[in-house]
Amino acid sequence: MHRVFTHGSKSWSLLGLLLVAVSGCAASPPPFHARYAEVGRGALAEYRGDRPMVVEFLPGERLPVDLRVESEDFELVQAQPPLELVAKRRVFVRFGKDGIRASSDGVNFDQKPREPGRFQLGFAATKTNPPKLQVYLTAPKR
Repeated sequence: MHRVFTHGSKSWSLLGLLLVAVSGCAASPPPFHARYAEVGRGALAEYRGDRPMVVEFLPGERLPVDLRVESEDFELVQAQPPLELVAKRRVFVRFGKDGIRASSDGVNFDQKPREPGRFQLGFAATKTNPPKLQVYLTAPKR
């Protein structure tokens, strides 16, 4: 018999085997995959929200942006035409309980980025440009 963990008792071997067996059974299900172009055509009909979802974007695909501001003092007037993100290259985006992550291969979502993402909020005014609120969102660099 192969011993998984020995510490003066064979019961540890049995316990170790049980833990390995249970942890193998309790593995999380694989993420749900969908192509962005298919999302609006029923690709999410089978998705139940019980696991992460990976969406594949191809170059040139446009993702409308819904920017909202909740404030007692200000109201956000939506831009015309609406804001859109345009995919520059093939990219996979995973949406899950641990947040939103991107990958160029659809597999490696947890690699540490070369540079972290940033969020900046500021107010700009010059003699030649009217005052404006500046919102900058920089995605992490992989």
